[in-house]
Amino acid sequence: FPAAAAFADGRLRLPLAADPEFVEVLAEACQRRGITVVIPLADHDLARLAPESARLAAAGIRLACPPPEIVSLCGDKQAFAAWAGEEGLPHPRTVPAG
Repeated sequence: FPAAAAFADGRLRLPLAADPEFVEVLAEACQRRGITVVIPLADHDLARLAPESARLAAAGIRLACPPPEIVSLCGDKQAFAAWAGEEGLPHPRTVPAG
């Protein structure tokens, strides 16, 4: 379990985020336990869950996660640097690999 689990009220083991059943199992587990908010902690969880926020909301579960396009932007260093530059935001110098 991640270190952040030490601060949670509880925890449970779910399939990996890449598993096709992940979102369904997560939603069912939340409904059984009365969990109404899910906070993804890892990048791969954000990428998997962001597109599912409406589906989870329909099940009464709020996802504390940015929209998929923001998750994607922040996961791509080159794209994020270009966006930050366009917006006039300070950011570390970023160069392509190689």
